[in-house]
Amino acid sequence: MKRRQVWVMLLVWLLVVLPLFGTGQGVPTAHAAGGKIALTTLMVTNESGVGDATKLVDQQDIADDPKGGHGGTNATGLATTNQWNPGYDNTGYPLYAYIDLGQQYDMTDIYLYDTYAGGNVSFYSGSPGNWSATPLFTDPLSGYMNWNGHALSNVTTRYVRVQLHVQAAAMAEIVLYGSPVSGGDTTAPAQVTTLAAGNPTASSLTLTWTAPGDDGGTGTATSYDIRYSTSAITAGNWASATPASGEPAPAAAGASQSFTVSGLVASTKYYFAMTTTDEAGNISALSNVPNGTTSANPGSGKINLAPAMVTNERPIGDATKLVDQQGIADDPKGGHGGTNSTGLTTTNQWNPGYDNSDYPLYAYIDLGQLYDLSDIYLYDTYASGNVSFYSGSPGNWSATPLFTDPLSGYMSWNGHVLTNVTTRYVRVQLHVQAAAMAEIVLYGAPHGGDVTAPASITDLAVSDIAFGSVKLSWTAPGDDGSTGTAASYDIRYSTSPLSELNWASATQVTGEPLPAAAGASEFMTVSGLTPKHRYYFAMRTDDDVQHTSGLSNVPNAMTVATPIGYALNGATTIDVHAKLQETGAIYYVLYSAAQPGLTATALKSAAQGPTGSGVLRNGVVPVAAGDVGNDLVRYLTGLGDNATYYLYLMGEGTSSGLGPVYGFPVAMPTRHQVMTFASGNPNAGDVQYWAYAPEDYYKNQDADFPLLVFLHGGGQKGPGINKVLEAGPPQQIAAGQELPFIVISPQLPGNFSGWNTAGFIDTFVEHARALYREDPKRIYVTGLSLGGGGTFYYAAEHPEKVAAIVPIAAVTTLTSTNACNVRAIPIWAFHNSNDPAVPRATGTERMLNWINACTPPPSPTPLYTIYQSNVHGGWEETYNNPNVYAWLLGKSKP
Repeated sequence: MKRRQVWVMLLVWLLVVLPLFGTGQGVPTAHAAGGKIALTTLMVTNESGVGDATKLVDQQDIADDPKGGHGGTNATGLATTNQWNPGYDNTGYPLYAYIDLGQQYDMTDIYLYDTYAGGNVSFYSGSPGNWSATPLFTDPLSGYMNWNGHALSNVTTRYVRVQLHVQAAAMAEIVLYGSPVSGGDTTAPAQVTTLAAGNPTASSLTLTWTAPGDDGGTGTATSYDIRYSTSAITAGNWASATPASGEPAPAAAGASQSFTVSGLVASTKYYFAMTTTDEAGNISALSNVPNGTTSANPGSGKINLAPAMVTNERPIGDATKLVDQQGIADDPKGGHGGTNSTGLTTTNQWNPGYDNSDYPLYAYIDLGQLYDLSDIYLYDTYASGNVSFYSGSPGNWSATPLFTDPLSGYMSWNGHVLTNVTTRYVRVQLHVQAAAMAEIVLYGAPHGGDVTAPASITDLAVSDIAFGSVKLSWTAPGDDGSTGTAASYDIRYSTSPLSELNWASATQVTGEPLPAAAGASEFMTVSGLTPKHRYYFAMRTDDDVQHTSGLSNVPNAMTVATPIGYALNGATTIDVHAKLQETGAIYYVLYSAAQPGLTATALKSAAQGPTGSGVLRNGVVPVAAGDVGNDLVRYLTGLGDNATYYLYLMGEGTSSGLGPVYGFPVAMPTRHQVMTFASGNPNAGDVQYWAYAPEDYYKNQDADFPLLVFLHGGGQKGPGINKVLEAGPPQQIAAGQELPFIVISPQLPGNFSGWNTAGFIDTFVEHARALYREDPKRIYVTGLSLGGGGTFYYAAEHPEKVAAIVPIAAVTTLTSTNACNVRAIPIWAFHNSNDPAVPRATGTERMLNWINACTPPPSPTPLYTIYQSNVHGGWEETYNNPNVYAWLLGKSKP
């Protein structure tokens, strides 16, 4: 009897206690009374819209359990610079964001990771528009790299609001503790994973999906939140996407539902996503994010153009200005084109400059698919200079222009009727600098009426990895989204991670298969690869009207070595790695061209013969008894960059004799190259920078390298990118010196007075970071004169990124207020004692004095070297001092 009572009591205990523990998967759930609440970035709304407030809760796993005594720290992987950092202008503060827990919680504790020991932060309960007048607490953030805990009592809320009082209020992460209000529903609806967009019209797209449940995949939820954007939707930008109106009520779990989103713009790609809410306020995870393109306006209508469609073939001037006033331009064919009197900015032109020796100049517009063009209108401003228009495609333009307009009008629309013109691309030629147009308007209709691109491939995979080839496999998309059969594939590879930024420069595969019907499994073997190299692969799909899909996923793989060796190369050197499993010799020859059919006897002879006649380097690697099975290396130096060579290897064993010949290409990258991209700054347009990576960057293919940013002086402003090579690290690189960094050297546009334009330097840094394997903890900045001031400016603008700076002869760019932003950044400054152009007292020393006066004081204390000289300079002495580069390499962010 007593035993039965014990079992009954145990059963009752289990029934009471177990429900207190969360069992949901992938949804916010408290795990015990007063336990840690699961937070995601999707729960955060940035009320002020400044900075990325989702960083308050984006390291929850690493943050661990600070209340339990084992909170994550910078020593355990917590990225302490990964903060909501809205900027350094305190006039914009206080700033607010709130966290939606999805339902009511009895809160017990709030913990926050204090990073820089400065600035107040307050927390509030309540709800949007109805926050408590008094904060739950205000933390002065007086600690440094530690968790600050705050116990709460009698706090029941669904929302937690965060207030940053000043820019110094720096927190790496927030952790909340509590439990759902007694009896509350803690299971969120399941994520919608079947959302699809189709049935396009000129102003609408129809969405379809399978209804989730109220609790995971069961029951009936309460409401949907459907949003759309012209950019891909993520948890980070969900709050800024456009909400749809009139969503249907959720049906029972498993039911098929649909909804038409109206009021869209014709010929425009839209992305869609949705969340589901239950009666307790639990919100599902963000759905999958499909996209669809609305149809063109019926008939031969105005084609929607955008600056992103424009490619400036020679990056002189800003060619995007040809199509950047489309709304104001209105409908000139319809008789109501915009003019200077209705707001068209007639001076807003592609104005490449006044040196006619640069002309003719070309740019083209990519319409995204084939169009049957009917008319081209252009707004003629100054009545002088010829402009011509062409059809065709990049590298294959029509020999004869569609027309040439002499621009003989003045402040008027010039119209040109076209017949039988079907093209995806329209090329514009400026004959002379006087060819001035304020805007271009195109008319036409999608060829064949097809307005839907193939779906992006998401399952591209690599297998069967050999020393010179890999096998790619994927699922065929459709012609229109995921239905039908597409027309062609474009598969490319690179030794750098592929993205939209470097897709055009990647190596294109030949012999891609024709697409099969949607859903079919496809594959192809990519050959001609170099052994022991890591390759990244991606692909796009075209349909029959040249609609192009988005970029696929980007898998990567490292090819294997041949049985007797491989080669690792930089831009000008090749390390030949040889190995033999018995005594004998390995023969190698580097040719300038491929040698099909090369025999073992011929290779042995060439390896021992003279160089010349296509033989660039050769040699024999003896394999003694102690060398058997070991990696033997020969170093080939002094080679030209930006070229492809062909290396052939063969082993000869003492007992086995001549072995097979192994040959493969060795593609040498460009050692120091010019990068061009659209800055996004309307006063800058396309910008350029020199980019360099050391030899070891290419040979150590899985390592990250430090990034050095060099900012030039006032004499090297544009135009003319080669001016940047006149001083500093780019001058050293151009002279053949090897530096241990990735080095980028941006050029300041001629119309900019200095580097102190908000966000401008960072566009170069982020562009380079997307292309190179940089070490985010080792970003260094240096500059001279005007660039020395820019060095201080960027460090104050982004102290979370910069590991150390070396400013030389710096002009003043800081203030006594923002100078303290750099107090935690190692500084080694240089200035000549009697600089007549930038006196040290009003330049470098003024800023150092401000920094040294900060509270708390700078750590480490800035280093300052004064050269005894009466000229404006100091950079040659600094950059020729190897101790300076060694000092930089010794600095790293925590």
